[in-house]
Amino acid sequence: MESYLAERIFKVVHDEAKSDYHPIAASMPQESLLAPLLYLLYTADIPPTAGNEMTTFADDTVITAVSESQQIATYSLQQAINSVNKWAQQFPILSKPPTLLFALRNRDLHPRMYINDVQIQQKKSAKYLDS
Repeated sequence: MESYLAERIFKVVHDEAKSDYHPIAASMPQESLLAPLLYLLYTADIPPTAGNEMTTFADDTVITAVSESQQIATYSLQQAINSVNKWAQQFPILSKPPTLLFALRNRDLHPRMYINDVQIQQKKSAKYLDS
């Protein structure tokens, strides 16, 4: 198993151009039979987000907070983001920048959310659990 995961390298190929090989700190072989199982094992201890729903598929994670109160939902979601972010800092697996999508009954007010004191980009639409 160690030889399967250790000392991984990558290169970028675009048309005829090829980069040199470079080491990669966190990876697993793509399109292998073991990749989905290894990813599930790798992320199995993501902390639960009390009062929220967490959904994962492949390498996407969605945290949903629902409340009649926008302030309560925002607070709950920010707490969940903080908890998952603390966990993620131990393991360098974040590959896509996080985005935030709200559906607030056509309200224009969107609370700000943060990861490491950096505001999360908000979008009006997003692909749900799709790369």
